[in-house]
Amino acid sequence: MREISQDKKIIVRLIFVIWIAVWLLYLVKPYFKRDLIGEYKTLLSRPLEGKWSYVTGDELYSFISICRDSMPDKSFTYSMEGLEGDHLGQRRVAYYLYPGISTGDPDYILVYKKPGYGKDGYYLFKKFKEDKYILRKSK
Repeated sequence: MREISQDKKIIVRLIFVIWIAVWLLYLVKPYFKRDLIGEYKTLLSRPLEGKWSYVTGDELYSFISICRDSMPDKSFTYSMEGLEGDHLGQRRVAYYLYPGISTGDPDYILVYKKPGYGKDGYYLFKKFKEDKYILRKSK
């Protein structure tokens, strides 16, 4: 059996080290390029509620939390006004307001950043700011 020379062993090890370094560079580079390290640091420093707020957007999440806490019953129907073009925002609202159901004929209309919005058959239930409020169906 032939024995591999010392020079060949060094070359193989050097190639292996370079190969590992290149893969580490490709794995780690995107985190620095897009400043994901800062985002992960922010997420790790917050409690669970703060993480949800950071991912959803602090303003939208605080509105959703206030709406969820303001509803007298946990099973309700709602519709959301002000997030029509934001499909991801609509999905987040549905997630956080579960078991509430989004329908066309809701008990509540959640108005987010749409000042002056009103609908016949609904009255102002709760007002948080001029452009954020809840309308409730008249009985």
